[in-house]
Formats: sequence, structure tokens, C-alpha cells
Amino acid sequence: MQITSSCKKIRPATDQTASERRIDPVHRCDGFSRGRLSQSLMMGVDAEPSCVRTLPEQLRRISEINCVVLLVGRFNLLATSLFTNIEQLDHLVKTQTRNLPGVQRVETAVSVHNPKYEEA
Repeated sequence: MQITSSCKKIRPATDQTASERRIDPVHRCDGFSRGRLSQSLMMGVDAEPSCVRTLPEQLRRISEINCVVLLVGRFNLLATSLFTNIEQLDHLVKTQTRNLPGVQRVETAVSVHNPKYEEA
């Protein structure tokens, strides 16, 4: 099996300076809901074994997904995305990801502080 990566450079789609994008401690948890900050989403995808070879390509075709990685361990795949509001995240997970053939379970983790990307 050939393993390939389909990652894009993850940067917020904004022309703000690094200091303007920085999230202060008071606003870390609710900054994404105001629609001005990009937060990162990591989705652990548990898939049927017969679909593990085809599912990465289907996930890669979703424009909101920045990176798809095959894993060995708790999940079969890891998909990452940036979003600016909770509705965008909800749509991506519930409508686009969970409905793909072979997806059994999706667990999400949302970042609240991205030091490397906020400082760039």
C-alpha cells in the first residue's frame, strides 16, 4: 500500500499581522464564534477496514480539509481543517465527513491556541 500525504500549508486566510491574530487568554475559547479568527480542527476518523484505501481520497476532495493522514492506532485517518465559526465546523463534520461511505465514527478536537501559526 502506497501512503501519500495531501497536506496544504495551514495558514489562516487573513491579511492580519501576527499580533492582530494572537488570541489573548480571555478570548481563546470563544474567539472562533466571532468569525474573525481561524481555529484548527482535527478529526480522528474510524473507518471500515475495506474503505481505508478509498476514504483518504474522498476526504481530500473536500475543499475545507487541509490535510489527510493515514494512521496506525486509535483512528484510521486524521483530517485537519481551519474554520472561523461553529456552524462551519458543524457542517463539515456532520454533513460532509460522517456521511462518507465507510465512516464509522468521527472524534473532533478543536485547538484553542496555535503558538506556531499565530506567531508567523
